[in-house]
Amino acid sequence: MERTDELWWVSLLCAVFLAACSNGFELERVPGAVALDEERSDDPLDMNGSDRPDAGQEDIMVLDDVMTPPPDVQTPQDTVEDLFVPDDLDEPEDEGQVPDDVDVPEEDIDEPDDVADVDDVVEDADGPDDVVEDVDEPDLIEDVDEPQDVEDIQEPDVPDVPDEPDVVDEPDAEDVMEDEEVEEPCPLAYIDADGDGFGDANVGEERCEPLDDGWVRNSDDCNDDDFYSHPGAIDICDGRDNDCDGDIDQYGCQCDPFRIGDVAYTLCTDKPMNWIDARRFCQAQGGDLAIIRDEPTDLALWQRVVDTENFNAGDATVWIGMSDLEEEGVMRWVDGTPVPGGGDPIEGYSRWNSDEPNDHIDGEDCGELYGGAWNDRHCTRQGVFICEVDLGQLPRSSCDLPATFYRDVDGDGFGDEDKAVMACLAPPGFVPEANEGDGFDCDDGRPLAYPGRVEICDGDDDNCNGMIDEDCRCGYYRRDEREYLICADDNANWSQADERCMQQGYRLAFIEGNSENNAVFGRMYDALQALGGGNRSKDPWIGWDRSDGDRWAYGFEVRYTRWQDNRPNKRDECVIIENNDDDDDKHGLWSHKSCGAPRPYICKRAHGSPPWHSDGN
Repeated sequence: MERTDELWWVSLLCAVFLAACSNGFELERVPGAVALDEERSDDPLDMNGSDRPDAGQEDIMVLDDVMTPPPDVQTPQDTVEDLFVPDDLDEPEDEGQVPDDVDVPEEDIDEPDDVADVDDVVEDADGPDDVVEDVDEPDLIEDVDEPQDVEDIQEPDVPDVPDEPDVVDEPDAEDVMEDEEVEEPCPLAYIDADGDGFGDANVGEERCEPLDDGWVRNSDDCNDDDFYSHPGAIDICDGRDNDCDGDIDQYGCQCDPFRIGDVAYTLCTDKPMNWIDARRFCQAQGGDLAIIRDEPTDLALWQRVVDTENFNAGDATVWIGMSDLEEEGVMRWVDGTPVPGGGDPIEGYSRWNSDEPNDHIDGEDCGELYGGAWNDRHCTRQGVFICEVDLGQLPRSSCDLPATFYRDVDGDGFGDEDKAVMACLAPPGFVPEANEGDGFDCDDGRPLAYPGRVEICDGDDDNCNGMIDEDCRCGYYRRDEREYLICADDNANWSQADERCMQQGYRLAFIEGNSENNAVFGRMYDALQALGGGNRSKDPWIGWDRSDGDRWAYGFEVRYTRWQDNRPNKRDECVIIENNDDDDDKHGLWSHKSCGAPRPYICKRAHGSPPWHSDGN
């Protein structure tokens, strides 16, 4: 085949290849080839220009122009644009040379090893001589059309590059819920072991609604073993932090507080009192003398007594809440229930000492702990005591208008303005605001200092008015753990005298024995003599109105008497201590007179006990 025919067939193959590409085949760009949209020099073979993007690399130049076949060769089309060399096209076996008139600097481009020189191609062609002669080497270069402007060049078909994927917005929670139910994590719940409505922060886990019994959402409890200790509780005397504020018994206690089960106790060993005053003390603290229903409680209480420092429990009277003051021979607890073995054939727990109760010497009416067991004792005896407060009575329910209550440590009925709580009902040991408008306590550590009290001559401000002993008419006298008022300069009938004693926190005196009788009458006699005049021979009242039976105004049965001869002989009169220093058979002895006559009087109370008030409590 001659060279002309060879060139024609090469052009034909290129045209066919391009036609195939236009029908959907994808050409791979030859590495290093100049793309149509790249900027190049006017000379398509000039590789020295600065516009050549891949200068210095070995590659194959792809021409955009079409080589024209000989005139006598028919082609499928007149021109072929955008000629590319496919990867699988065989290169000529012989290496050719670039025409001499093309200026290609050697330092800018490496001569391809696989491109034959034009002269070699012409010399090796087997085509007719006239074809070779008609094709001049320079004309081959000149016949290459000048490159069109970049704007006029038709870009080759390039496969579509997929667009960047759109950013997918996170679905709204409502949209997700419409498609499928999304399970949210359950909130934390905490165990409420004591059932007070407050959880233990140390025992929590995720739990959904509804919560099982014994679980709550809060973790505010400070003691999950104690139903009565939680935020919002009222701090009472029980040796614990009831309101979870870090303070124990923050409002003050007079005695040693402790807890056994659901009952708060206080053991009072530093202020011995008779049974009635001991009970009044407990009641002023919102409780009562202790009731014992079972052996564990009994043993625990006695052990607490034994363990008390600086206290000899061996021969001590420890008052508990039983007596037969209401019905002789039938011991009852202070709540009115009979005491097993105390005269009523009732079954139940008891721990009486041998042969007890025995009402020894006609008058043992009150119950005590003695030697670790129970005993009956004279109620007027001075003894230590145990108070209890049933915590079940503590106010827990909410209300629309809670009131303010104030701690009354000394039990005089007036609160400390600085120790206030809000509650629906008065907690144990608290009193309402200002106690009916009379004001606050001026000394909550002294039971006989409170607003409205009648001033006594004792060197203290007793009525909280800032004055001392103004208009006092009664002198103060203390004998052991008993306190007395000697009211020589104030005359009243028996009922008025008892009322005036209560206005000062006392009751008309009961007498327990000869020594006491002699002591208090001696004080009265001296005061009457000091007044002179008609007062010198007056007979003072004591606290027995015989029309009410054989019972002192204080509440005890009359077990001691000191009548003069031929007395008593009238039942409806009140008792006096006769003041007759001219007759030793009468002087200092008891008699009875009409209750309506005005006389001086003697008042009494146990030291440290709450004051008596006009309501008889």
